[in-house]
Amino acid sequence: MRYPDLSYYKRLNTPELQDLYKDLQEWASKLVIELDLRDQEDTYKQARYVRTAVTTSDIGRPEAGSIVYSLEAGKYYGWNAQTSAWDAFT
Repeated sequence: MRYPDLSYYKRLNTPELQDLYKDLQEWASKLVIELDLRDQEDTYKQARYVRTAVTTSDIGRPEAGSIVYSLEAGKYYGWNAQTSAWDAFT
């Protein structure tokens, strides 16, 4: 994701305003870099926790968004917290 850049203004009347705006542009550019790096880290991070179970009942109380793979069915299932059931991915 690309974050917006700070607009460029030509007519800043005093050197103080020019310096202030230059500092704001530098700060905004550094913030965009930090946000982009954070987004990349989040995009490419590995799963933190993988459950091992023979059946979905072995998992107990899964959290919303939990995912399991059924060898028998050859499908992935996601836990639907609204229906309290495992839904097959299509």
